[in-house]
Amino acid sequence: AGRNFQSHELPRVRSLVQPSLPSGFAHRILKSRSLQSVSHDGLPVNFTTITKWPKCLSLRQIRQQGDCSSGYAHSVAATITDRLCIATGQSVNMSAEDITACDMNQQGCAGGRTDLAWQFYMDQGVITGESYKLYFSEVLVLAKEHHHL
Repeated sequence: AGRNFQSHELPRVRSLVQPSLPSGFAHRILKSRSLQSVSHDGLPVNFTTITKWPKCLSLRQIRQQGDCSSGYAHSVAATITDRLCIATGQSVNMSAEDITACDMNQQGCAGGRTDLAWQFYMDQGVITGESYKLYFSEVLVLAKEHHHL
């Protein structure tokens, strides 16, 4: 498959995957449950999303953020896409590029937060679209035109 990020320095690669959190941001610590306390009764021996939701091709899709620290947008768009398909049986691809370009509470390709991306989806909605074949800058222009920014 070849080596990824050959020409990138470690700090640049880290910037693609580390979340951008505001100062003072604290995570809530959730209590974990012991595996012994979880009942396995009624669970299938085998389970695959391909069999359960065959129309939901997005469940097998790997999104590509390229050289853009937009994992926050890709994870939210992918989750919305998957949940909508599971609920309705219809395959619709939500646009991570729209969240990256138009959520003014984020930093675009410089990073962002998933909680703010979810809020953007609830407040503004997100456009649909397949994986864009355009240059990312052109996608940003198209998405901003859609939201009249």
